[in-house]
Amino acid sequence: MAVINLQAVEIGGGVVQCRPVRSLKRKSGAAALLIAGGALVVGAAQTGAVTYSPPASSPPTYSPPSSGTPSPKKGKKKKSSNKVTIKGSGGSYRFSPSSSHIKKGSTVHWSWSSDAPHNVTFSKPNKHSKTGRKGSYSLSFSKAGTYSYHCTIHGFTGKVVVK
Repeated sequence: MAVINLQAVEIGGGVVQCRPVRSLKRKSGAAALLIAGGALVVGAAQTGAVTYSPPASSPPTYSPPSSGTPSPKKGKKKKSSNKVTIKGSGGSYRFSPSSSHIKKGSTVHWSWSSDAPHNVTFSKPNKHSKTGRKGSYSLSFSKAGTYSYHCTIHGFTGKVVVK
């Protein structure tokens, strides 16, 4: 194991410099700075010499962050949630998200729990949910296109884009 002896020497203006020394000599009033095992050690001591013994284990390593998006785990498909909620209160309401993009054959699920009644209504196709303060509705889309919908009570809108 290697041992490095450092002496803390004040070089002016409160700045302390650590210098290697051959033997431990006592000097009073010096402060010591030392990097040990990846951590900065600050100490004020009566002795101006500090002994550092490197750890027996290997030094810490640095791994830079990845530059791209993490790749999905193999064997697991990322599921599209296709979930829409009605958000807001006191007369200011909205579908969130206001636009859903899905593949043919997918289903969109709406849900809400609010201080006012709501519904999900499509003109084409002629489909709609029940109206209530709390509710849910699901609709599957088999043909490509853009389908607009709204709440007939408050008039806020949304759309489903099917590819």
